Amino acid sequence: MKIQDEKKKMVHINKRVPMRVLGAFLCVLMLALTVMTALPYHTVFADKISEGDIDELQQMLDALEKEKEDQQNQLEQMEADEARLQASLASYGSLAQLYYEQIEEVAEKKAECEEQLKNYEEQIAGLKEDQKELYDNFKLTLRVLRESRDVSALEMIFNADSLMELLSAFERTKDLSKYKKQLLSKIEESFSHIKEEKAAMEAELAKQTELGLRLDSMRADVEEQIAETEQYLTEITQQIIATENKLSELTDTTEEYEQELTDLIRRYEEQLEKERKARQTLLWPLDTKNKRLTSPYGYRYHPVTGKYKFHTGIDLAGPTSGSIKRNNIYASMDGVVITCVNAPNSKKGYGSYIVISHGYSERYGGNISTLYAHCYSVNVKKGQEVKQGDLIGTVGTSGSSTGYHLHYEVRKNGLTTDPMSYEYITALGGTPINPKKFVTGAYY
Repeated sequence: MKIQDEKKKMVHINKRVPMRVLGAFLCVLMLALTVMTALPYHTVFADKISEGDIDELQQMLDALEKEKEDQQNQLEQMEADEARLQASLASYGSLAQLYYEQIEEVAEKKAECEEQLKNYEEQIAGLKEDQKELYDNFKLTLRVLRESRDVSALEMIFNADSLMELLSAFERTKDLSKYKKQLLSKIEESFSHIKEEKAAMEAELAKQTELGLRLDSMRADVEEQIAETEQYLTEITQQIIATENKLSELTDTTEEYEQELTDLIRRYEEQLEKERKARQTLLWPLDTKNKRLTSPYGYRYHPVTGKYKFHTGIDLAGPTSGSIKRNNIYASMDGVVITCVNAPNSKKGYGSYIVISHGYSERYGGNISTLYAHCYSVNVKKGQEVKQGDLIGTVGTSGSSTGYHLHYEVRKNGLTTDPMSYEYITALGGTPINPKKFVTGAYY
């Protein structure tokens, strides 16, 4: 009963394992497709890094870690199934060996039964010979009696149809010797005993034959289970190897992603520092195409009044005369609008102009403010906070002006300074550069 229960238990395990093997295979396949179709991490992000880029890479790394965890769980489950299959295989082997031993025992018992039946046949044949010899001796004795005794009794004896009738006749004649009667009785008893033993032995032989057939069928079932278990074991071993290889690949990829994330965070921190410094570096107030300097900082003859006086800023124009008309003006740094005059029709002074206070600058070692004059339009209000690069107005020719241009001033601690003495960035987050390297015009 225990053998049958154990066999059922092992069959149940074997039927369950292939589903796990299939499940593990599908997981490995899905993982392979995921990794194959994922964008290469070193091409996902643009030159400018954002927190979203870091989050995206972190999510990819988290997905890899989750996949590694899933694969590790699958591997542990498959290894547990492999151990159960190996245990089942060992149990099946023991069971098969037990069946083989029992089959051999049955074969030996069958041989013993057949040998014993052969002996019984020989004994029966011997008894028949003894019976015939005794019967012949009886007939010889009867011939003697025939010559000396009552003929009617003898005829009754000679006319007996069987040995028992003969004995009965002899009993009635009272002439048969006591010894011969006992001998004949023993022969009959031996016949009866041997026939009973032969019948019992034939029953035993049939029983052993049936047992042998049953054991042989059970052995065949076990051998079939062994073959199936070995196949399952081969399949799950292959899946374990594939999963281990996949885990190794995932580990390598995860390490690459971790290194890439570390590098990305480092680059992002460098970018933030660069942007922080850039925000403390003046942004060129116009689109980079508008880089022609028409009047520098310092003394000059005023183009309207003709007087020789100090020019407190620089005048910037487009590549050709008038091409800068109504072009955008951008805030050079973060700050607060402290002066905002909207006088597009004025013919005096700055006309429409804006002053932004940028506060204390570590880079420049003082309080910085910038002024943007002769505007066509003003897009900000006094007290408004602005960010570096915000659109604050458009280029015009209001105030004391002879044409479209931007009068641009940089003041430090309230005093005007030469804007060309500062480095500028030409794009947000850009690298500071000396304006003399890109400004055009008669002066450079």
